[in-house]
Formats: sequence, structure tokens, C-alpha cells
Amino acid sequence: MKKVILLVFISLILCGCANTKEVMEKIEISGTCQKEEEAETHGGFLGDGETFVKLSCKDVELSKYWKELPLTDSISEVMNLIQCNSDSCKSAIERYNINTSNGYYFFRDRHSETVDEYDDTNLNNRSSYNFTLAIYNTDTNTIYYYKMDT
Repeated sequence: MKKVILLVFISLILCGCANTKEVMEKIEISGTCQKEEEAETHGGFLGDGETFVKLSCKDVELSKYWKELPLTDSISEVMNLIQCNSDSCKSAIERYNINTSNGYYFFRDRHSETVDEYDDTNLNNRSSYNFTLAIYNTDTNTIYYYKMDT
């Protein structure tokens, strides 16, 4: 019985779920956050897909790379692209119910051709997307972490 409990515990730790601390480091914040929701679609040979994590936070401190909402036109365009699956056609904003009404955002361009990783100017001028976006809604103290790789 102890072995079964130990195996369940280890599998929960190693499940490939996003680690809250790692997410916070990637988007350059500190504070106390708890994971509320998570979705992961990366897979296959090229590793294309999306990662989404919703965090409930308090006492958040943002790095200098966070900017006040609204999102830029380039980022809004990508986040509002419609993708279809067997159930429906929705944008990332709709799929993950991301609230962009009030707060700040963090953007990191992870594309191999990027010159400034915090600049979204060339986001829509390439054949693929590799970026990380986080939105901090100050009304609800919620952080939405979104990572896209195509």
C-alpha cells in the first residue's frame, strides 16, 4: 500500500504539469501565486502547441518588462486568431477565458530571428510563432500565462 501511495505522489510531481514557480520566473514576477487552471497541447514531432496556466496571486511584484494594458495591435491580432478543433472554433482569448480588461501584460518573443525578445514589432512578419504572453488582471489578482509554439 505504501508503494502505491508513493507512486501516485511521484507521478503527480512528475506529470509534466507547469510548475508555478517556473512560470513565475519565466514571466519575471514575484509574490504568492497558486495554480487555478492548466491546459497543455504541445506534442508531436515538432513540439507545436499551446500552454496555458491561470494563477491566483497576491503581493505581486512585476519586472520592468511588464507594460500597461491594452495589448498592442500585433499581440491582439495573434491572440484573436481563430483556431478550430472537433468541438468549436475560438480564439485563445475565448478558449482560455482570458480577461484583458484591466492591468498589465508581459511579452517575450522566443523566435530564433528575434532581435529584442521583449519587442513584438515583428511578431506577425514571420512564418511561425514562438512567444510567451502573460496578462495580470489587477481587478481579480489573476495572471494568465500563455505560451505558443508553431
